[in-house]
Amino acid sequence: MSAIKETNHFKAFRDDQAHAFSSMVGGMLYLPLSFKRTEQKIDVDGERRTVMKPTEKSFCLIGNLYTRAQTYFSNAGDVFRSLYSAAPAIYTALPFPAIHFVKNYLGSEENFGIQDIGAEFLDGKGIAEPLHTLFMYRIVDGNYNVHYAMSTSMAMLEAKSNELHNASEIAYNDDPMFGETAFLVNGDNLRQFMFALMQDYFGVDTSAVRIIGSSGVLSLEPDTPDFEVIGAVRAEDLRDTGKNSRIGMVISTDEEFSVF
Repeated sequence: MSAIKETNHFKAFRDDQAHAFSSMVGGMLYLPLSFKRTEQKIDVDGERRTVMKPTEKSFCLIGNLYTRAQTYFSNAGDVFRSLYSAAPAIYTALPFPAIHFVKNYLGSEENFGIQDIGAEFLDGKGIAEPLHTLFMYRIVDGNYNVHYAMSTSMAMLEAKSNELHNASEIAYNDDPMFGETAFLVNGDNLRQFMFALMQDYFGVDTSAVRIIGSSGVLSLEPDTPDFEVIGAVRAEDLRDTGKNSRIGMVISTDEEFSVF
């Protein structure tokens, strides 16, 4: 496993549009935090959205950073919990567009439901910065087949790909999207990235799972964090790795889902 990539190869840090940074420890950090679905719903601008909660790992990360940045915080983790609780609306997901697209993609009239959601948001920004979000929806149909729908920005994709590459517990060691001087995206490495997310967010044993169907790379509406598909991504857009846009993908798997 290689070391964390040099920042001069890290488009997420030098993209002109990647302006939603957290300022800590005397510098600018691109600080995505991982979130998981709760059962709580909240109204946001007339939409009934699912509240997402930071993982304990994220609580620890932000607590450590607050402690390093402001050493007088003896209870930095509790500080972040208070900040998160004060603005839950920005840390939310709207799963219905993803379910709708998957049903249409499969041409199915089955009942589909969200089994789980994982997400990445920038600290203090959440859905207010759609170009810096990532969502992974675990969707189950009426026959208990498992499908995954991912939406992400290019900047967040790069940051999360690098994190997973350097996570010893995740089988994502060859870091397929990082070249020597560029960040390279295509359908094959997006599917591999989604498998790593399945492990990271949902604890799926991906060694026992196969993909049985996949969409192409989807172009998503850049001004919303939700799964709003506007077409297929052109190959030249994927080659323009300095462009921060939102893309997505759907995969169907042979994963055995049980309600118990």
